[in-house]
Amino acid sequence: MYIRCSFWVLLFLGGVFPSLLAAQEAEDAGDYVEAVAARNNVRLGTNWRDYQIRFFTNSEKTLDFRNAGANATLGARYGIANLTLSLPLARIGSLTDTEAKQLALNLDFYQKWGYFGIVAQRISGFEEADEVTGETTYRPDVRMTVVGAYGFRVLNDRFSLRAAFKNSERQIRSQGSTVLALTVENQALRTDGLNLQLRDGTDISVNNFDQQKVGMGLGYGHTWSSPGGWYLTPLAVAGLEFRYNQYTGGDAGTDERRFRVSPRVRGRLAMGYNGIRLFASLRGSFLPGYEVGDRLNARIRNTRMALVVGWRIVHNRKKETE
Repeated sequence: MYIRCSFWVLLFLGGVFPSLLAAQEAEDAGDYVEAVAARNNVRLGTNWRDYQIRFFTNSEKTLDFRNAGANATLGARYGIANLTLSLPLARIGSLTDTEAKQLALNLDFYQKWGYFGIVAQRISGFEEADEVTGETTYRPDVRMTVVGAYGFRVLNDRFSLRAAFKNSERQIRSQGSTVLALTVENQALRTDGLNLQLRDGTDISVNNFDQQKVGMGLGYGHTWSSPGGWYLTPLAVAGLEFRYNQYTGGDAGTDERRFRVSPRVRGRLAMGYNGIRLFASLRGSFLPGYEVGDRLNARIRNTRMALVVGWRIVHNRKKETE
């Protein structure tokens, strides 16, 4: 029910805010955003991801889990076909000599009005950190599945997310915009057992931890660009997140279902060079989460960084300058 209501509210905001900000559209968007004539390109890069989960109860006992690593990427675009291959480079910490994996499918659609993306992610194998000794242990039984849809609605067409995070346009003059955001996400954690202790000394074992989330927010993004092609784009969104949490375990009474509403913050950053042919960018996202229950709490930190260097293939041999 609350998922359906969230979509209706987003549609309402998408219609009201543009009319309120009509003065913001007074100047021609073409003076700020330039289309890229050469759409075909080749790309080389690397990305780093760090997924951390901390479980804690109303006692001082915590369980820390982490899966982090780096990949090399090779991509090319020709016409409407866009392909990216990813090869693992390194794992972090105790995951170095293990079979820990991260499999992901990302579908990104950057349009003039904003962004829409679908993510499906499967993480197998985490390192567990001992809070007393600092030692880490590999846990192959810990598995996390994340499926979500994410959208940003840009209210000023003189500001381009495609230029900042995709390099498929060029932001030739500095500009910013108010941004509406919507997130729909499902997370499912499966283990052979997470052993935690309550304040009264009672031990509980958790096997499943599930979350369904709908988040809505309002934010702002701004691109500072130089005549030479250099740019910096921070984007931050704050709002409310509606969550349905459930965890179950093998012990009697280890079962909790709870609907929660809490603040949420999301951040993205892009910086680099976007020339006529050459483009290079460093892109990052920080997606934290904090879940509070009657007996079990969880804190999630999902951080991603990517470095991309590309070259546009220009078929027209007319003289062009960077």
